[in-house]
Amino acid sequence: MVADCFSVETIFFKRLYVPVLHVTLRYKMVVIGITLGVLVIVFGMMAPNLGSEFVPKLSEGAIVANVVRLAGTAFEAMVAVPHV
Repeated sequence: MVADCFSVETIFFKRLYVPVLHVTLRYKMVVIGITLGVLVIVFGMMAPNLGSEFVPKLSEGAIVANVVRLAGTAFEAMVAVPHV
């Protein structure tokens, strides 16, 4: 366990971690701003595609007709229209 403290990876990451930690603690607002900027950019790239994976692509060669009637149309009037 003691030999693990002085492995090459541990020394490398400590030499990398300590300066990065000092810079991030010194420039907190810059780090927070960059982080928020990256978050907004990534969300902006993902937002147009959210929900689209739940709607299957209908490329079956079928035609879909959607009939919308005005509010207040009587039920008898709707039933009287012949179906396509």
